[in-house]
Amino acid sequence: MSQSRDLAHIISSQPRIINYYDESYKGQVLLPDATYLESYNVGNEFSSIFLLDSKGITLFATDSRFVGQNYSYRDYFKAGMDNKSYVAVAVGTTTNELGYYFSSPIVVNNVVKGVVVLKMRPESLRNILSTYATDNRIVTLVDQYGVVIYSSDGNKANHSLGPLNEASITALKNDRRIEGETPIPMDYSIIQADLDIIGDTTHSYNISDRYDSVEEVVAISKIVDFPFFVLNEVETSYLYQPAINSAAVVATIVIVAAIIVAMTISILIMRFLKPVKQLHEFANKISQNSQEEISLDIQTGDELEDLGKAFVLMSSNIKQSYAQIESKVEERTHELSQINKLMIDRELKMIELKKEIQKLKGSK
Repeated sequence: MSQSRDLAHIISSQPRIINYYDESYKGQVLLPDATYLESYNVGNEFSSIFLLDSKGITLFATDSRFVGQNYSYRDYFKAGMDNKSYVAVAVGTTTNELGYYFSSPIVVNNVVKGVVVLKMRPESLRNILSTYATDNRIVTLVDQYGVVIYSSDGNKANHSLGPLNEASITALKNDRRIEGETPIPMDYSIIQADLDIIGDTTHSYNISDRYDSVEEVVAISKIVDFPFFVLNEVETSYLYQPAINSAAVVATIVIVAAIIVAMTISILIMRFLKPVKQLHEFANKISQNSQEEISLDIQTGDELEDLGKAFVLMSSNIKQSYAQIESKVEERTHELSQINKLMIDRELKMIELKKEIQKLKGSK
């Protein structure tokens, strides 16, 4: 848009045009006719380029329909006659087509003699804005009054952000922007009220839009040096969805990690408790002086394995001690049996001896 504004200024400063508007110029005057003006329409970006005199009458135009028409009521003409460049959007009263108007004053000897106007095709800006629109993002262009100029949502045509005040309606009617019904207000009244204070920074709003029946975030920025604003609308759910997805992923990771940790702890506990249980059972059998074959196989590679080996060695030593004690008991028992047998034999012999002595006494 700045290039179009600059082009209007360049055309208004051309000697061929200045000389035509300079009544005191004595040299040969070449008419700034349609062919000459069309030479500036590179890429056919403009539907018309035309020159107005000081009364707003079109003198020359690339579109012949404009010639002779009076556009003195247009703001772009009024601004030009005040020696100011101007940009506006309007539906043409001659063509009934929407266009973006760029005007620049034609100044001769410090006096404004006329205005050059470029009417840019709406497709040029629409094509740029549409590249930023997606299935989840609506891009809308509004003017300084909050009236929708373009929107990727076609349903927003002929709407305004909110209710228009009387001053805005009067200005639109004077510029013949509206002829019948005023634009239908949407649910963006808070943005409409802030248009005058929105500067170079982007403003964001959380809006419950009854028009779209959704909760959405609306960001609005002013196009620098131009009376236009760009709105980007995104549903709140769409903005939150990445966060929700991330939270779900994190929650899944946490749950899986918790399961892994629980399994690891369970395995470690089982690995520790099993050898402890084996040691406990082994100790009970030893304390009960069990004669059954006792096995203990602990292979943990740590202190429990060393303790298990110590238990096995202790059990072996106890068995050896038991065996030695039993051997000595048997030996002592055998010795006592021998002694007891000798004593019994001796007692029997004493009894027989006493009997013999009694017999001898009786025979006397």
